[in-house]
Amino acid sequence: MQEIERVFLLKKLPKDLKSCKNVYLKSSELSNGDQVLRLRMERKDKKTKYEITKKYYKISDSKSRQEVTIDLSKEEFDKLWNSVDHYHERTRYFYPIGKYVAEIDFYKGNKNGYCRIGVEFPSISEAEAFTPPPWFGKEVEIEVDSEIHRDFSKLNFDELTERYKKFGIKLEKIADDRNV
Repeated sequence: MQEIERVFLLKKLPKDLKSCKNVYLKSSELSNGDQVLRLRMERKDKKTKYEITKKYYKISDSKSRQEVTIDLSKEEFDKLWNSVDHYHERTRYFYPIGKYVAEIDFYKGNKNGYCRIGVEFPSISEAEAFTPPPWFGKEVEIEVDSEIHRDFSKLNFDELTERYKKFGIKLEKIADDRNV
Protein backbone atom coordinates (compact mmCIF):
# COMPACT_ATOMS: atom_id res chain seq x y z
CA MET A 1 0.00 0.00 0.00
CA GLN A 2 1.27 3.47 -0.83
CA GLU A 3 1.08 6.04 1.95
CA ILE A 4 0.96 9.70 0.91
CA GLU A 5 1.41 11.89 3.95
CA ARG A 6 2.46 15.35 5.05
CA VAL A 7 3.93 15.76 8.54
CA PHE A 8 3.88 18.93 10.64
CA LEU A 9 4.86 20.02 14.11
CA LEU A 10 2.09 21.39 16.29
CA LYS A 11 2.08 25.17 16.87
CA LYS A 12 -0.83 25.23 19.32
CA LEU A 13 -3.66 22.95 20.39
CA PRO A 14 -6.91 23.21 18.43
CA LYS A 15 -9.74 24.29 20.74
CA ASP A 16 -12.02 21.28 20.26
CA LEU A 17 -9.43 18.49 20.37
CA LYS A 18 -10.90 17.04 23.57
CA SER A 19 -14.02 15.94 21.66
CA CYS A 20 -12.03 13.92 19.09
CA LYS A 21 -11.61 10.16 19.10
CA ASN A 22 -8.22 8.90 20.23
CA VAL A 23 -6.15 5.76 20.50
CA TYR A 24 -3.20 4.68 22.69
CA LEU A 25 -0.16 3.36 20.78
CA LYS A 26 2.93 1.52 21.99
CA SER A 27 5.59 1.01 19.30
CA SER A 28 9.15 -0.05 18.69
CA GLU A 29 10.95 0.64 15.43
CA LEU A 30 14.12 -0.56 13.75
CA SER A 31 15.48 1.59 10.93
CA ASN A 32 18.27 1.29 8.40
CA GLY A 33 17.70 4.57 6.58
CA ASP A 34 15.19 4.02 3.81
CA GLN A 35 13.35 1.15 5.53
CA VAL A 36 11.61 0.90 8.89
CA LEU A 37 10.25 -2.16 10.67
CA ARG A 38 7.60 -1.21 13.26
CA LEU A 39 6.05 -3.43 15.91
CA ARG A 40 2.92 -1.80 17.35
CA MET A 41 0.11 -2.33 19.82
CA GLU A 42 -2.97 -0.12 19.44
CA ARG A 43 -5.65 0.20 22.13
CA LYS A 44 -8.92 1.90 21.24
CA ASP A 45 -11.84 1.74 23.62
CA LYS A 46 -11.68 -1.86 24.87
CA LYS A 47 -10.14 -3.39 21.73
CA THR A 48 -6.43 -4.08 21.26
CA LYS A 49 -4.79 -4.62 17.88
CA TYR A 50 -1.28 -5.96 17.22
CA GLU A 51 0.70 -5.54 14.00
CA ILE A 52 4.09 -5.40 12.35
CA THR A 53 4.72 -2.97 9.49
CA LYS A 54 7.57 -2.55 7.03
CA LYS A 55 7.90 0.94 5.50
CA TYR A 56 9.93 1.67 2.39
CA TYR A 57 10.86 5.32 2.07
CA LYS A 58 11.28 6.78 -1.39
CA ILE A 59 13.78 9.58 -0.92
CA SER A 60 13.02 10.91 -4.43
CA ASP A 61 9.37 11.47 -3.47
CA SER A 62 9.02 13.56 -0.33
CA LYS A 63 5.35 12.75 0.30
CA SER A 64 5.00 9.03 -0.31
CA ARG A 65 6.26 5.67 0.91
CA GLN A 66 5.23 2.04 0.63
CA GLU A 67 3.92 0.12 3.63
CA VAL A 68 3.19 -3.54 4.21
CA THR A 69 1.32 -4.38 7.43
CA ILE A 70 0.64 -7.81 8.90
CA ASP A 71 -1.82 -8.33 11.75
CA LEU A 72 -0.46 -10.37 14.66
CA SER A 73 -2.05 -12.37 17.44
CA LYS A 74 -1.30 -11.28 21.01
CA GLU A 75 0.94 -14.30 21.38
CA GLU A 76 2.95 -13.46 18.24
CA PHE A 77 3.25 -9.84 19.36
CA ASP A 78 4.40 -10.85 22.85
CA LYS A 79 7.12 -13.12 21.44
CA LEU A 80 8.46 -10.34 19.23
CA TRP A 81 8.06 -7.71 21.97
CA ASN A 82 10.37 -9.74 24.23
CA SER A 83 13.27 -8.77 21.93
CA VAL A 84 12.52 -5.01 22.10
CA ASP A 85 15.11 -2.85 23.87
CA HIS A 86 13.42 0.53 23.47
CA TYR A 87 9.90 1.65 22.74
CA HIS A 88 7.73 4.75 22.81
CA GLU A 89 4.15 5.49 23.79
CA ARG A 90 1.75 8.10 22.53
CA THR A 91 -1.88 9.08 22.33
CA ARG A 92 -3.16 9.84 18.83
CA TYR A 93 -6.16 12.10 18.30
CA PHE A 94 -8.14 12.01 15.05
CA TYR A 95 -9.06 15.58 14.14
CA PRO A 96 -11.27 16.17 11.07
CA ILE A 97 -10.16 18.87 8.61
CA GLY A 98 -12.62 19.00 5.74
CA LYS A 99 -12.44 15.65 3.95
CA TYR A 100 -9.13 14.76 5.65
CA VAL A 101 -8.20 13.60 9.13
CA ALA A 102 -5.23 15.02 11.01
CA GLU A 103 -3.58 12.45 13.28
CA ILE A 104 -2.20 14.42 16.21
CA ASP A 105 0.33 12.48 18.29
CA PHE A 106 1.21 13.35 21.89
CA TYR A 107 4.29 11.41 22.98
CA LYS A 108 4.73 10.22 26.55
CA GLY A 109 7.58 9.42 28.90
CA ASN A 110 10.99 10.86 27.96
CA LYS A 111 9.39 12.45 24.86
CA ASN A 112 6.67 14.24 26.84
CA GLY A 113 5.81 17.53 25.14
CA TYR A 114 6.68 16.28 21.64
CA CYS A 115 3.68 16.62 19.33
CA ARG A 116 3.36 15.89 15.61
CA ILE A 117 0.58 15.95 13.06
CA GLY A 118 0.26 13.62 10.09
CA VAL A 119 -2.32 14.02 7.34
CA GLU A 120 -2.74 11.25 4.75
CA PHE A 121 -4.03 11.84 1.23
CA PRO A 122 -5.38 9.69 -1.61
CA SER A 123 -3.06 11.36 -4.16
CA ILE A 124 0.09 13.46 -4.37
CA SER A 125 -1.85 16.26 -6.08
CA GLU A 126 -4.25 16.45 -3.11
CA ALA A 127 -1.32 16.44 -0.70
CA GLU A 128 0.31 19.30 -2.58
CA ALA A 129 -2.96 21.28 -2.72
CA PHE A 130 -3.65 20.94 1.02
CA THR A 131 -3.47 24.19 3.01
CA PRO A 132 -2.77 23.51 6.68
CA PRO A 133 -4.80 25.38 9.31
CA PRO A 134 -3.05 28.12 11.33
CA TRP A 135 -2.54 25.90 14.40
CA PHE A 136 -0.25 23.61 12.38
CA GLY A 137 3.43 24.38 12.81
CA LYS A 138 6.45 23.82 10.57
CA GLU A 139 6.14 21.11 7.92
CA VAL A 140 8.71 18.31 8.15
CA GLU A 141 9.52 16.62 4.83
CA ILE A 142 9.54 12.81 4.94
CA GLU A 143 13.28 12.51 4.26
CA VAL A 144 14.03 14.92 7.13
CA ASP A 145 11.46 13.18 9.35
CA SER A 146 13.01 9.77 8.70
CA GLU A 147 16.49 11.12 9.55
CA ILE A 148 15.28 12.83 12.74
CA HIS A 149 13.36 9.70 13.79
CA ARG A 150 16.21 7.24 13.18
CA ASP A 151 16.38 5.09 16.35
CA PHE A 152 13.38 7.09 17.58
CA SER A 153 12.53 4.80 20.49
CA LYS A 154 15.96 5.49 22.03
CA LEU A 155 15.64 9.29 21.91
CA ASN A 156 14.42 11.71 24.56
CA PHE A 157 12.93 15.17 23.96
CA ASP A 158 16.27 16.99 24.25
CA GLU A 159 17.90 14.64 21.71
CA LEU A 160 14.98 15.20 19.32
CA THR A 161 15.41 18.96 19.77
CA GLU A 162 19.08 18.66 18.74
CA ARG A 163 18.21 16.59 15.66
CA TYR A 164 15.59 19.11 14.56
CA LYS A 165 18.09 21.93 15.11
CA LYS A 166 20.47 20.31 12.56
CA PHE A 167 17.75 20.90 9.94
CA GLY A 168 17.09 24.48 11.05
CA ILE A 169 13.84 23.58 12.81
CA LYS A 170 13.10 24.76 16.33
CA LEU A 171 11.29 22.12 18.37
CA GLU A 172 9.26 23.37 21.31
CA LYS A 173 7.40 21.49 24.01
CA ILE A 174 3.69 21.94 23.40
CA ALA A 175 1.74 19.96 25.94
CA ASP A 176 0.89 16.47 26.86
CA ASP A 177 -2.55 15.10 26.17
CA ARG A 178 -3.64 15.56 29.79
CA ASN A 179 -3.85 19.29 28.95
CA VAL A 180 -6.22 18.73 26.01
